[in-house]
Amino acid sequence: MSKGISMNFRSWIVWALAAVGTALTGFITWSALDEVSSDVIRETGANAQESLIARLVISGGAALLFGVVILLVAAAISGAIARSRRHKHLSV
Repeated sequence: MSKGISMNFRSWIVWALAAVGTALTGFITWSALDEVSSDVIRETGANAQESLIARLVISGGAALLFGVVILLVAAAISGAIARSRRHKHLSV
């Protein structure tokens, strides 16, 4: 029996957790940047379009990064649970 990490990407709950985590991270980042953007525009003299593009890139990047991390962690946990169930089934 291999001792490596078993990842289960077939579970719908793994994908649901990743989707919810991605959406939540994007929303939180967008909201935080919305609070800061008016001050940044005022200080740097940037226009609203540049601010919007920067907010989209930053919040999108953060959401994708945390979405992938959540996906990998959830898949590893789901794989460990599946492996444990298989091992328990074979032991009986």
